[in-house]
Parts: sequence; structure tokens; C-alpha cells
Amino acid sequence: MMITRPYLFFLVVTTVAILLTACSDDPVGPPVVNDLLGVDTLVVNGTTLELYTDAPLATGGSVVKFRFLENNGIVRPADLRIRAEYRSGNTLQSAPVILPKGADDRGLYTSEFFFTRPGENNWTIIIERREADSIVATFSIPVVVENDPLTIVRYLKDADGTIWTVLAHGTKSRQATGLSFLVQGRRDLDHVVDADLSVRILATNPSTPQFDLGECFPDVDGRYRTTTPLPSGTWTVTAVLRKNNADVGSVVLGM
Repeated sequence: MMITRPYLFFLVVTTVAILLTACSDDPVGPPVVNDLLGVDTLVVNGTTLELYTDAPLATGGSVVKFRFLENNGIVRPADLRIRAEYRSGNTLQSAPVILPKGADDRGLYTSEFFFTRPGENNWTIIIERREADSIVATFSIPVVVENDPLTIVRYLKDADGTIWTVLAHGTKSRQATGLSFLVQGRRDLDHVVDADLSVRILATNPSTPQFDLGECFPDVDGRYRTTTPLPSGTWTVTAVLRKNNADVGSVVLGM
């Protein structure tokens, strides 16, 4: 069969169009996130930030997920600064936060914020996108934090001026394998984890003068876990913070 020139031209153009469509970077856009609660969407300097949670935010640990979009495609910034600030009158505080380890296949970063008090319009999650030590974009999203009466928060200021936040939960921290709680230090508004800071856990109740659960050290996020579980019953737990073989101070947690 002889192929005429007009038909050949149409065949070539159609083939090129199909190839261009197949090779486009993101013809359908980013994956839809429909299994999480959408908190807010913010656009700064051409970059869109989408913020999600898996449950309403509350005092204690709350998981927050977010991603960045540009030109209808996912971007994965390498350098982020993340914090949550609480403002009320002259009071300015921040919450301990576990930073994301990277983005998943949908471009979502996962952080955990340990809000220390409830607030309807006091808390703001701030995410800075940075490049070469310079801030490219700052995203500030107000959030509502509900009260969880089982959240236990204690503060301890050491001789160097660092304020240590010790955070536990009446049920989540008391696990079958031992106690789990968070300790992070704060100077200004940034929280840090000190690998040299150990915590010794002592517990008492009316029938037991002292039960020693041992000394534990943090993981990279500032979580401390004992290897000995707390027996059933109501206990008064004392966390003794230690550094360089010396006591920094102690806080009392009721469980």
C-alpha cells in the first residue's frame, strides 16, 4: 500500500504528540492525599505547602505531615527548620519537636510535635525552607491545640541556663516493656537532644519505698525508654537528669 504524504505527515505528528505526553514529568500531578486530615494550604514565593494530621492536635505528641509543591509537582527540600511557637501576651514558648527523616513516596514529611499546653489561637507551626544557610521561604500556620489531661509536662533549668522539658503521658508512656518519655533541652526557641544526658528513674508508692528502674539514654529524637516495666498500681515517678556523672536536677511525674 502506498502511503501518501498527507497521511505520513499526520502519522509523524501523532506519534510525536504521544511520545511527548508519555515523557512529561508529572502529567497527572502529585498523588492525592485522602487518608489524612487537611489542616491548611499556604503559598509562599511560588511554593505550596500542604499540612496534614492523622488526628486533631492535642497536648502531648501529635503527628503532623506536610509536603511542598511547585509547578504541580513534588519538591523535596534538603534543609528545613521546623518549630512550634506559643504566644500569649508577653509569653513566648516553643514545643519539643521530632524532625522528619525524609519524605515518603508521596512527598510527605512527618514530624511529631509535643505541645505543652492547649491553645485555640496561640500556637503556630513554622516551617522554614533554607538553602546555603539562607531562608528561601517561611510558612507560618496557626493551629488549634486541644487539652489532653493525661499529658504530663515538667521543666528543669540547669546551671548553664538550658531549660529541659520532660514530657510523659499517663497511658502512652507506661508500656509493657517499660516507661517511655521525651526529654529535650531549649535555649531561645530551638530544642536540642543531648546524647550525654542520662535519666535515672525511681518510683515509689505507699507499699514500696523505692523501685529503681535504672538509668537510660536518649535515642536521636530525645526519647528515653527503661528496660524495666512499672508494676501495676499508682506510682510517683522521679526522673533524675544526670550529665558528666553529676545530677542536673530532678522532676516528679505521677503515673
